[in-house]
Amino acid sequence: MNKKEARYKRIGRKAVLRYMEKHNILKVRIDFKEGTVLAYEPVTNCDRSNYVMMWLEGDLSTVKLMENMKLSYWWVQYFLDDFLDRVEEYTKKHQKVYK
Repeated sequence: MNKKEARYKRIGRKAVLRYMEKHNILKVRIDFKEGTVLAYEPVTNCDRSNYVMMWLEGDLSTVKLMENMKLSYWWVQYFLDDFLDRVEEYTKKHQKVYK
């Protein structure tokens, strides 16, 4: 077991599941060897606005814009350490609620 796996075990699966529930993340794939996390999370209005801006600037085709606007969830890649930092921060803020 490497340091990243040990940190994940220390934080706990329940904390990760609570974080996922709160942030509407449907799935998480953790790759300890690469040190990455793939999270299947909702597309936000901010993301959609960015697509429109890219389309207006000519960086995105109309077909691709329409495809992206239909998405409600997508895979987002994080570094494992960054993802675990977010989980720890969320857990600390809501620690009293879950005890």
